[in-house]
Amino acid sequence: MRCNRTSALIASCLGAVGIAVCIVIALGLWFLASRLTTANDTAFDAIDKALTAVVDRTLDAGKSVQESKITAESLGETLRNRTLDKAAEQLSSRLELEAKSERLLSGIQQADHGLDVAAASMEVLQNALELGGSLGIPLDGSLVASLTERIATLRAELQEATDTINGISEGVAELAEGDIAHQRKQQVVQLALRVALSLGEIDSRINSAASALSDTQANAKKVRAKIHSRIVFGKLMFLLLIAWMAAGQVALLRHGMKNYRLVRNAS
Repeated sequence: MRCNRTSALIASCLGAVGIAVCIVIALGLWFLASRLTTANDTAFDAIDKALTAVVDRTLDAGKSVQESKITAESLGETLRNRTLDKAAEQLSSRLELEAKSERLLSGIQQADHGLDVAAASMEVLQNALELGGSLGIPLDGSLVASLTERIATLRAELQEATDTINGISEGVAELAEGDIAHQRKQQVVQLALRVALSLGEIDSRINSAASALSDTQANAKKVRAKIHSRIVFGKLMFLLLIAWMAAGQVALLRHGMKNYRLVRNAS
């Protein structure tokens, strides 16, 4: 009888301890899943913020390049159609040429500044990707190096365009001083049209870079959602397993308590 009572008590104790262990494991699992979700959100929030900054600055640079392209084309047309027949027309044309030349140079400088900020944001993006990589997030960090190189190339091309614009400004200044040779005038016109063509190509490459960045941002959001789903799925599966184990411990506890009462009543 004493042996049966002892066995019943042991079974009850084991069941109670098992239930307690299951509860502790479940709480630990819940805490771990919450930490993983927080880490996932933190990493991808940083990546998304950095990508958004790069995309916005790149698009701003593209807008400045587009406006500069239009200005360069307009400047070329104005230079081509300029006449020196009347002093009033000459003064008006001079002021118009100087204004367009300054606006063209200002637009290029704004575009270069936008790409400069985008390049700085790429460093932030690289740090965010490294943080994600340390957490096991599968993102391709080589894209950052590729885009950084493309931005550097675009800035170099903008610098070349700036040098050409400075040559145009010198031609405009010569034109403002008085009549210049027809050949020199045509050279300045060709410079303006060449800048417009170059800016068109730069704008195309900027749009391509912005598109690649947008695709990367969209892929990052998909990866984020996939990882979140896996965390939730894994948490639910383990909780179900723990619930099944806890059910067995509850059954063991009830069986032990039932036998203990039967033994006690029998005695």
